[in-house]
Amino acid sequence: MGRSYEKIDGIADPAVHFCPRRHPYFLSFLLSIPSFQMSKSSKSSAEITSLKATLAERDAQIAALTAAAAAAAEAKPKRSKSQKEPKTADPSKPRMLSPYLVFCAAQRELHTGEKKLTVKELGVAWKLLTDEQRMSYKSIPAPVKEPKTPKAPKEKKEKKPRDPDAPKKPLSSFMIFSKKQRAEHTGEEKLTAKILSERWNALSDEEKSGYKSA
Repeated sequence: MGRSYEKIDGIADPAVHFCPRRHPYFLSFLLSIPSFQMSKSSKSSAEITSLKATLAERDAQIAALTAAAAAAAEAKPKRSKSQKEPKTADPSKPRMLSPYLVFCAAQRELHTGEKKLTVKELGVAWKLLTDEQRMSYKSIPAPVKEPKTPKAPKEKKEKKPRDPDAPKKPLSSFMIFSKKQRAEHTGEEKLTAKILSERWNALSDEEKSGYKSA
């Protein structure tokens, strides 16, 4: 059976009986309209601008915190190692030796061999003891060490003044050879110590004997 449409002014109007559910392409048609696209893009752009604003606020907060931390670090005075005060021991609370250290000291006193007892040997001997034997070694206060006397500063040795009238040391054969080679040299390039040493090594013993200090 054919569909009947209501007549408006004698003309059948199909829009009165139009249902979008029966026409799935209607939604895609609506989305293609520029007014729908503008509303969707305006929402996304508003969200992006709000996110950018929050990120800018957080960046400003981080920059302010880092600047405050840097200023506080600069204002805080730095202590050098020399300014640190030495810790003074409390006489009412002496340093106590553990039972293991008391055992080690007793074993070293009883030891009569030539070789000293090592820490490894003492540790093995301590592990072999029973609980009752370990209980016999009770902790005792450590002996008080005498304070070290400060070392006297070393005196700097004064250099002996050079006597201007003292005779100069004679020049070596190589120095006399080098002096003569530089005097005879006429080229633009300077004679380096490497070139002079190569020329000196190329000479025979007889030629070298001719360069002697008077």
